[in-house]
Amino acid sequence: MFYSETLEAICWRDPKSKVPKTKQMIYLNEITNINDVFRNSKAFKKFNNLKIDEDCFLSIETKERTFDLLTPNVETKKIWVKTLNLLILIAKNKLREGSNDNGMGFEREYEMVAKQFAGNLGNIQNEIEDIKQLCYSNEKKLKRNFLELAEEAILREAEQAYRLSKAVRVLDLELQEVILKFIIYIYLIL
Repeated sequence: MFYSETLEAICWRDPKSKVPKTKQMIYLNEITNINDVFRNSKAFKKFNNLKIDEDCFLSIETKERTFDLLTPNVETKKIWVKTLNLLILIAKNKLREGSNDNGMGFEREYEMVAKQFAGNLGNIQNEIEDIKQLCYSNEKKLKRNFLELAEEAILREAEQAYRLSKAVRVLDLELQEVILKFIIYIYLIL
């Protein structure tokens, strides 16, 4: 799926074809709603029995049809919804340019959406940084835990080797004592 600036449309196509067909595009000026609540969508009745991550659902609605999408994650959905709303506002403004409207309402609306979009991008960037820090911290903890466990295992093995060598020495002493007694016994008999 992609946005075509020249067509002012959201398009999708079969990977085998180079250009989307008319039925594979929705013009921005035809979009009536961006629905991001699965339970309020027309798709809910069709796909209710399927295991759908409702938080990743959105649909692009026109008077004639609806295009249902599942994004890979919630952050992507938020970006798509904000971007689509922004593109729709821009398309509406282009339609108004020919009218007598001074566009002040649009400018305020555009500013609000742009600020919201920028704020969401900032939040997403902050979340990504937090996740990076968490991953870095977890990596350090995993390394430390691995080293501690490895050290404990090595100490256990060393202790066990020490005990075994001590047991071997004791057995060796006992064996020498038995051999000595045997030699003395044989000497006394002869």
